Amino acid sequence: LGPVVELRDGTERAFVMPSHCPDCGTELRPMKEGDIDLRCPNARSCPAQVRGRVEHIGSRGALDVEALGEVTAAALTQPSVPEQPPLVTEAGLFGLALDDLIGIEVVVRDGETGEPKRDPKTDEVVRRTPFQRNPTAAERKAGLEGQQPSKQAVTLLAELERAKTTDLWRQLVSLSIRHVGPVAARASTRWSRSCPP
Repeated sequence: LGPVVELRDGTERAFVMPSHCPDCGTELRPMKEGDIDLRCPNARSCPAQVRGRVEHIGSRGALDVEALGEVTAAALTQPSVPEQPPLVTEAGLFGLALDDLIGIEVVVRDGETGEPKRDPKTDEVVRRTPFQRNPTAAERKAGLEGQQPSKQAVTLLAELERAKTTDLWRQLVSLSIRHVGPVAARASTRWSRSCPP
């Protein structure tokens, strides 16, 4: 494996390792002595890390929350509207209500490049409201064009409510503790049950 030199067109540039987090601007560094990988140490408020933790909570290996994937996590933590996102940290996830979700607006991004998609006719950036249902023609005709929750919003809140009673090992996994995945979490919960009171 190696570079395919014959496909180069002269616009290529050498890779330069970033020195700062592209999301929050914090200087990257090894997390402990001897590490060779660089990480953003701003775990508390780096938008990319918060988004990743929210997405992890909803993953199959953690709380398995339907409707809480990559796109929903981004909408909750980095929407274009409102200016202050509903989730600044994952701590507020289980306190979300329909009112928090209904006004969220996001920029639709290309799945491969991450660049905002543009309307081919108007060249405007495409935006959508993932937690808001589009009114039917009959509702528009009757003047009932108010904000109605989408099926995704209702499902998300119901799934978050259900997740509050999941197995302890799933709750441990969802805490994003480094090196504590499903196997370690199951072992820990089995061990804690076997300990005398």
